[in-house]
Amino acid sequence: MFNKKKFLTVTYKKKDEICPIVNYFDTDSDLKITKCLLNKFCDWHYEEEYRMIITRNDIINGLLSSDEFEKGLLKYRKEDLEGIVFGMRIPHEDAKLVYNTVKKSISMKVLT
Repeated sequence: MFNKKKFLTVTYKKKDEICPIVNYFDTDSDLKITKCLLNKFCDWHYEEEYRMIITRNDIINGLLSSDEFEKGLLKYRKEDLEGIVFGMRIPHEDAKLVYNTVKKSISMKVLT
């Protein structure tokens, strides 16, 4: 099962503060990139969003297998799923695919 500690809180900021300039050769570039991924424009603050950032280091640290990483699959308990929110522009067929996949997985007692 995946570690809940991987869920990170999104920070809502003004447009010009969302992403710092990143020099990939700096020693702190990973930290700056992570901050970019966890920032969102302040107009979206009502979403109270969380994100997971999964890297190859999670394989090294034993949090998931390389197969799970490559396929983008994470196992978790069905009671940990509170809901799924779709954006206004998601194609109906994509939303239906997610719904049916989760519904099928819940009936199998393990979500992947």
